[in-house]
Amino acid sequence: MERGHPERQKEFLNLAVGAFQKTLALDSENVTAHYTLSLIYSQLGDEAKAAYHRQEHEKYLPDYNAQDRAISIARRANPPPTTPPRPPSSIRCSDRARRSWMAQ
Repeated sequence: MERGHPERQKEFLNLAVGAFQKTLALDSENVTAHYTLSLIYSQLGDEAKAAYHRQEHEKYLPDYNAQDRAISIARRANPPPTTPPRPPSSIRCSDRARRSWMAQ
């Protein structure tokens, strides 16, 4: 941004607003666009629009705790099949030693 040139800075911010508005026209639930627009409108001094986009950001922000909890419950309900351990591939051993180790 153009530091020290407020009119130039405002011009860049207005260009950014236009780009993010186009994003929201394609995807009205885009959390990044809403968050960034809230920051831009705050810098431009339009607190009403900034508050609106903060509210929209909060509304569409995913609940990661619920997602993690659902994954944990699903994994407990569907544990992976158990397989016998394999010797590390970096250890070279004879077939007899390998069979002995696998029999454990």
